[in-house]
Amino acid sequence: MVILYNPKTGSTIEKFVFNGVQLSPHPAGELKQYEENVAKELLNTFGFLEVKTAQQAQEILNKPKEATFKCEYCDFSTDVKVALSGHSRTHQAEIARAKEPQVDPAIIPVAEGTKVEPKKSVARIAQDDLLTSPDFYGPGVTYN
Repeated sequence: MVILYNPKTGSTIEKFVFNGVQLSPHPAGELKQYEENVAKELLNTFGFLEVKTAQQAQEILNKPKEATFKCEYCDFSTDVKVALSGHSRTHQAEIARAKEPQVDPAIIPVAEGTKVEPKKSVARIAQDDLLTSPDFYGPGVTYN
């Protein structure tokens, strides 16, 4: 068996098929053991993978996990603080709303309303219909 380490700077290996068998995903930052022929093929395909001895693997496992920085507005997370601040630019509207002071409804009550039905409208005759109606008569407009 060969222990392969996929460094954090690597990439998740998914849907890798070897001899008709699809391997389970190997996320970045994790260790996995593989048969020698599978490990050789993975190393040829993915140059960022590293071969580790049992002692080196144990050191990696014993190392405390680095603090990851998580976006409070979505599922984005990273190990680099600068990357999080760059990502947070995509949430300008949410950040602006969060900075607005919230008013306690006990101090300033929230307006309430009651649902009403609209008034029934009175049928109106169009002005053009009045002028062409046979009932229209009179002298018309006169100027003095």
